[in-house]
Amino acid sequence: MEIVGLVVIIVAVGMYYGLFESVETASRMGNRKVERLEANQIAEDIQYYNKNAITPEDFEKAVAQKATIESYRNL
Repeated sequence: MEIVGLVVIIVAVGMYYGLFESVETASRMGNRKVERLEANQIAEDIQYYNKNAITPEDFEKAVAQKATIESYRNL
């Protein structure tokens, strides 16, 4: 019981001095940073896939290679 009372007192003192407000502020800052990183990652993915577009010739070559590999599997 003494431990519970001590924990309650520590939490009350922390609330009085505004400790939890700074924790919330740090949490919001971290969330905004992660959201910016996610937006940057999405933009980089879009740029990557736009630069690496597949031409019809590449597609036909890939289909032919896939057919060759399938024929090797059936030997």
